[in-house]
Amino acid sequence: MNINENSKKLSRTYLEKCPVFKCNNEAREYLEREFGDRLVFYQKFKEDAKICHIFHLILDRNAYQKGIVKLTERKWSMSDDDCINFLNSHQIIEIEENGMIYLHGNNRLEDE
Repeated sequence: MNINENSKKLSRTYLEKCPVFKCNNEAREYLEREFGDRLVFYQKFKEDAKICHIFHLILDRNAYQKGIVKLTERKWSMSDDDCINFLNSHQIIEIEENGMIYLHGNNRLEDE
């Protein structure tokens, strides 16, 4: 099920082919095997008594790294091409503690 870097974002079809996971660790380990260093941990947060782990799946490494540098240096403008390239350079993947995976893309949850 591996996909190449610089490819399209994952879809619901990808998730349907994944095994059922019992916990966050199982889901994370599976995705790490699938995508290697393209899967980057971003943050962990609590929402409505649920703990969520957010990862970035890198689709364009150069644009992603350039965007991260600009973010950390706070040199960011929404009209900047680097901003748009950064937003398109990765896909947000959310994993809940129970192992449920949600894909974010195009400014909306694709699984809704």
